[in-house]
Amino acid sequence: MHLTMKHLRAATALLAVALAGCSRAPMVDVFGSFLPTWIFCIAGAILLTLVVRFVLVRAGLDRELGPRIIVYPSMVTLLACAIWLFGFHD
Repeated sequence: MHLTMKHLRAATALLAVALAGCSRAPMVDVFGSFLPTWIFCIAGAILLTLVVRFVLVRAGLDRELGPRIIVYPSMVTLLACAIWLFGFHD
């Protein structure tokens, strides 16, 4: 396959557009060290999922859930996105 200058320019423009979203990563200053916000979102989501699981076990509803290997990681994903949306989104 022979790449022409037209194809090369189109690929360069597409790459520039794709990388434009990486210009500013959301960061949080913690004791002078800038950490990405997704770390806080995932950590908070894991803690909240553990709390929800504890409540479900105490209420006797944990055994009523579907496959736990799907439910709890999905809950972590949902809560991480919610934390980012309500806590860190500009």
